[in-house]
Amino acid sequence: MLIIFFLSQLFNKVNGQDSIYPYIENGKIGFKNLQDSILVSPKYDYYEPFQSTQQYTIIGLGKYERLNFNDTERQVKFVGKYGIIDSTAKEIVPPSLDIVFQIYDNHTLAGNGEGYLIFNNWREGKEIFFKGKMGVVKHDGNVIVPFKYNEIRKIKSQSVPFWFAFDDLGKSSLYYDSVLLDFRDDVIEVSDFSEGRAKIKVHSKYGFIDTSGTVVVQPVYEQAKNYNSGKAFVKKEDQYVWLDLGGNEIEDFEQIIFEEIGPFSEGYSRVKIFNDFGFIYPD
Repeated sequence: MLIIFFLSQLFNKVNGQDSIYPYIENGKIGFKNLQDSILVSPKYDYYEPFQSTQQYTIIGLGKYERLNFNDTERQVKFVGKYGIIDSTAKEIVPPSLDIVFQIYDNHTLAGNGEGYLIFNNWREGKEIFFKGKMGVVKHDGNVIVPFKYNEIRKIKSQSVPFWFAFDDLGKSSLYYDSVLLDFRDDVIEVSDFSEGRAKIKVHSKYGFIDTSGTVVVQPVYEQAKNYNSGKAFVKKEDQYVWLDLGGNEIEDFEQIIFEEIGPFSEGYSRVKIFNDFGFIYPD
């Protein structure tokens, strides 16, 4: 029987709480605390250690298969179902997920379909193989983004996270927690939120949405930077301007953001904005 977990991280401190650690009995993994009290009797086949600031981690039920075993390579495949436990070893999500891609605070990005893990040389590298649909599970067990998307990305905000998703047809959706927002389906990129605005890309143009998913700045700009101090710096038809939070253009050339400013030579200095180069001279 093969059991894989990080022996080098056997003891895991989680945000100052008492540590828990895995132990093996009859080929199964259970959990104890540092007082050697059993928290969970051995029943799992797979376990990942807690990260330094994480309150949750992955457990699994399934089986291992040796793929390549020789003098230079140790390759193992794990096929099973995955769940989530918290820092007290309490099972938050039972082992029912076909794959787990990432844990984000109180949410898990997971997959529904055919999935398995490959471990190379005893955890030197873990690869995820998956064919199916992605969704998001909250750690109360509820599915907040349904398992029907080919790609999902978390969008950071100051409150509840947003989820940006693509379906089979390449159409995009935006969720605020579990709420599907009224959102244009031709958006191909969404940045993290800054000052209540997120930059979007439609075809090759940029605009901005607010936290309701409403487009507040139409995607007409060739380049754009996120809002900072109530303004966003944008490029349109070779002109550089600022936008206020309402999307109004402000001519504020005294505060143009240059990515690079070279030394002055013969009265000119080469500058870089949005990967474009030009020259400035003292006025």
